[in-house]
Amino acid sequence: MNFNKKFTIVFDDLSQYLDSTDSLMLKEDMLQLQYGRFIIDVGFYQKDFVLYIIQDYNWNTPYLRIVIDDVSCLIPEIERACQIVLSL
Repeated sequence: MNFNKKFTIVFDDLSQYLDSTDSLMLKEDMLQLQYGRFIIDVGFYQKDFVLYIIQDYNWNTPYLRIVIDDVSCLIPEIERACQIVLSL
């Protein structure tokens, strides 16, 4: 998966899952991107993906939290989160 080049990929198990759609690969830590003091984090929790934008490592109070129940919306939401971070 191609991400905005301004972001550092901390880890990416999401790409492998999207290539295979093997439900055994779903877990809480699927993707993490970093840009300056912001982190975009994607994980799978019970039946939904959850995307977080974290500012200044404040995991207790995310800047944004989006629940994604349709895998086809996942990439557009990640792209939208990247645009939000870049605009801050």
